[in-house]
Amino acid sequence: MTRQALFVQAGITATRSTQELLDAAALTHSQPLPRADRVAVLTNAGGIGVLAADACTEAGLSLPPLSAKVADAVLAERPRGASAANPVDATAAVSAR
Repeated sequence: MTRQALFVQAGITATRSTQELLDAAALTHSQPLPRADRVAVLTNAGGIGVLAADACTEAGLSLPPLSAKVADAVLAERPRGASAANPVDATAAVSAR
């Protein structure tokens, strides 16, 4: 799958359910923090994205705004109402493809 290959290349951990998200969070919680302190959170549920962003901030990570080029690309591929702020809220209307 092209999307999965891009995610692996970019170091993205994608989850398909809340349980997978919680499992991934539990696994990564015991790991050392990434070398860089900048992260982006992408979600289809705004509330959980804010919780993830808050957890990142509490762990000393920063959530910088997306560049204009990246924000425009995100909005071009997402449903109306999506946000390209960080955390990125793609809304529940987004599909897996």
